[in-house]
Amino acid sequence: MAAIGSVPWVGGFLAAAASIPSDESAGHADDLRTKWLEEHERKLAELHATLDAIDERMANLGPTIEERVESPEYLTLVRQAFRAWDRAETEDKRRYVANALSNAAGTRICSDDVIRLFISWIDLYHEAHFAVIREIFQNPGST
Repeated sequence: MAAIGSVPWVGGFLAAAASIPSDESAGHADDLRTKWLEEHERKLAELHATLDAIDERMANLGPTIEERVESPEYLTLVRQAFRAWDRAETEDKRRYVANALSNAAGTRICSDDVIRLFISWIDLYHEAHFAVIREIFQNPGST
């Protein structure tokens, strides 16, 4: 619920879907609303797929993470992450966000402050920046 609640258009999508009149007399306004709903239906499917992927990874981590994923600190990370997820322009960035959340649930290698920083970087930078960092990391002296 924290993930869905942090994506601003979800509530609007549900309200618009519920308000579609049953008759076809509304014409042009209905066409625009239908196109808007179709676009957001696609985004909702992407959100569902991401949540399923995160859920699957968490299921593999076992029941020991339940306390962590229900903690207020983790839910704050979820809200920040899904706001960044919603703004992401590519599937890669959405996957980075999902991985950060899954890893933050299962391991305590770094603090929540560092995870927040990672999420901010994912939100701020383009994938090309990450590709450059990856190249430099994998091939020291490549600059």
